[in-house]
Amino acid sequence: MVTSVGGTKVVVEGRGTVDLISKCEGRTHALQLQHVLHIPTNKNNLISLGKWDSAGRSYQSNQGILKLITKRGITIAVAKRVENNLYKIQVGVREIATKPHTQDKYEMFMTIKPFPSWETWHKRFGHVSYSRLQKLWEKNLVYGFNVNTQMPKPDCVVCTEAKQNEEPHNKEIHRQTRPGELTHIDMWGQYEIASINGHQYFILFVDDAMRYITVNFLKRKDDAAQAVKDYLTYLETHRKSPCAIHTDQGKEFINKTLKSWCHRQGIKNQMTAPYSPAQNGVAKRANQTLVELACAMKRGQDIPEFLWEHVVAHVAYIWNCSYTRMLQNVTPYELWFQRKPNIAHLREFGEPVWVLLQGQAEQRKILPKSKRCAYVGFEDGSQAVKYYNPENRKVLTSQNYRFLTLPKEDPPPDIIKVTPNTQHKGESRGDTLSMGDALTMGVQPNEKDKSQGDKQRDGDSLKRKQTIEKEEEEEMIDHDIPRKT
Repeated sequence: MVTSVGGTKVVVEGRGTVDLISKCEGRTHALQLQHVLHIPTNKNNLISLGKWDSAGRSYQSNQGILKLITKRGITIAVAKRVENNLYKIQVGVREIATKPHTQDKYEMFMTIKPFPSWETWHKRFGHVSYSRLQKLWEKNLVYGFNVNTQMPKPDCVVCTEAKQNEEPHNKEIHRQTRPGELTHIDMWGQYEIASINGHQYFILFVDDAMRYITVNFLKRKDDAAQAVKDYLTYLETHRKSPCAIHTDQGKEFINKTLKSWCHRQGIKNQMTAPYSPAQNGVAKRANQTLVELACAMKRGQDIPEFLWEHVVAHVAYIWNCSYTRMLQNVTPYELWFQRKPNIAHLREFGEPVWVLLQGQAEQRKILPKSKRCAYVGFEDGSQAVKYYNPENRKVLTSQNYRFLTLPKEDPPPDIIKVTPNTQHKGESRGDTLSMGDALTMGVQPNEKDKSQGDKQRDGDSLKRKQTIEKEEEEEMIDHDIPRKT
């Protein structure tokens, strides 16, 4: 019995060798697969790309086409991508010929790419907790969430640094509302560093029934009232009936303009008690979660701080596609748009992306056609990518992009400074470094720590150096002054 894709157990009834025939680019190639497992319950014949690569061969995948390449660099098979992250390849089974005119039988095989680990998805989801990712996978709440369940879930230092907080002491109150009926609103800012678009605030809207998060970015705090009116108007045009908003006692919400507008629209403003921000717990917790995840994402890739607006927007998108205890069996995204989200296109924020140069930025013919930039989100699902170009300090959009899997470099070793012959409290003279140890480690000894022999050798070296310099000076003088004849 072995563990198959998705962590399921299957029974192996045999093991052996399979001889195959592949036709590629007008040539016929013979393949031999050894140690093949016979599992009658499998619907497809699977070939592991990991095994193919570990045997010294390679493969290339681009635009849904996969090529199997031998050690000599010859392409022997081409496959097309189908559903479930599989590639379909057509090969023939070469049987032992007992007759001179035995024909080959052609069958369909599948090659499967190794699924990303829990740690990879943890980074792609903006450092959402492993427990939420586990629920997301167990309940099948999204499409494209293929993960290697056998991989561990390592602790994340970035999450600890960004999220550590006091434990909550009160439980969440569950409400029975309809979508769009009640909206929790909170303001964040002023942030010291203006975003790349000049914003220093963002206003957060949380639907009470769906827990769907909407974020709008503002340049001034006075723009909050207009942002609230725009959001409530959006709800009405999308067949949702706003009845009330829940805010704190901030002046951006307690003003005559917003009060009169809500009164005309028949919308009630439920305000918290003075100096009681905890009463607006839904929006406050969502606000805190966004900022913590944004901090973790920035810390994970060390991106410029003025990109915080795109970080927060990406976190909001990811959070709407994540598991929520309030909803249990559905994501906020599915409730809001009435369709299950597909997150197969997600990448870690700030990950390198190669974008095709087009238009005025197009290079000369013998120069590179693409440029490495930083991924900062997707536009229109997975059809276009938003990227940051450090040369012009702009965030642009492109449909022609590519993510590459680069080998990970080992981190440099930590530098340990050693002070020789320094006696510390509690240690004897024999515990310190000797002169020979200090020279071996490349540490320059102090003058008072040198022995008489060392001082004598240093004196001789200094005399030799002075003699050589004097001879060179005399030789230069001899060349500069003309001789008398």
